[in-house]
Amino acid sequence: MKHKFSSIYGRSHIGNYRLENQDRFLTKEIDKDHVLLAIADGMGGEAAGGLASDIAMSNMERIDRQMPARPEDLSVLLKDVGDRIIDITTQNEALVGMGTTLTTVLTMDSMAIWAHVGDSRLYHMSNGNLRQITKDHNFVWELIESGEITPEEALKHPLRHVLDQCLGSPEVKPDFGSLKLEKGDMLILTTDGLHASISFELMSSVLDSSLDLAEMAEILINKAMENGSRDNLSIVFARVERI
Repeated sequence: MKHKFSSIYGRSHIGNYRLENQDRFLTKEIDKDHVLLAIADGMGGEAAGGLASDIAMSNMERIDRQMPARPEDLSVLLKDVGDRIIDITTQNEALVGMGTTLTTVLTMDSMAIWAHVGDSRLYHMSNGNLRQITKDHNFVWELIESGEITPEEALKHPLRHVLDQCLGSPEVKPDFGSLKLEKGDMLILTTDGLHASISFELMSSVLDSSLDLAEMAEILINKAMENGSRDNLSIVFARVERI
């Protein structure tokens, strides 16, 4: 997809082991000045996980009717998604425990605002340097921050998929922030089926190449599956073509 300021691409793969793809992503041109990206990874059983991530994406689709101007506004929208999921589970016991991650970013010319819950991720690539913007809301991330384990060790930690919070849990506190964008920058959103099965160095080298966005997605998804990813895998890109 080509926008006034950005090239946009998203891809999702069911992976080698799951019977259903419960990942969802969104790439949307709101108007000539705004692009919305979102990614979600549902959980809570075969039917429930897909429903939770569907709810997340349907709420993000409505953003053009309620344009957020600040990161805090995006955070409120994420909380609304969580409330909607909780309302549904109170009406249907079979869906109790369902939830979803949600990471979203809205670009506005040379700025981007973002909000995030769960262990999907937002990365920013600028001048050949890749930086993880969001932090994972899980126990393993706390171990990394405290220095008890390395990011490489986290890839194999038995509790790496256990979340501290997701949309659907009772108390949600989304992280949020903003980024300054320059020509050539990339925003990258991923679910853990992808980033938990490849190294940061590999991701950085692929993103810092002359490949187009579709080729990058193909390489990263295939490499994650070769490395044994047992989850659905999704990735979304936006590359700034001009400011």
